[in-house]
Amino acid sequence: MKNKVAIYCRISTKTQNLYNQKLILAEYAHKNNYDFDIFEEIESTRNTRPVKQSLLNHIRSGAIYDSIIVYSFDR
Repeated sequence: MKNKVAIYCRISTKTQNLYNQKLILAEYAHKNNYDFDIFEEIESTRNTRPVKQSLLNHIRSGAIYDSIIVYSFDR
């Protein structure tokens, strides 16, 4: 049975490149034979991250993920 993971990608401004994060994380998931859903956050601030909230709501309502994969925890 494949592991199911959530991929969370986020950029702060439209000048940043979300595609690079998605590409690297999706390749990682494929390489490790994971099933995955991608959650993309664009132009978010500390106070407004609706996609992150959506992911958390999915988990709270019973969506089962073995892991959440992010590109970086640098902030």
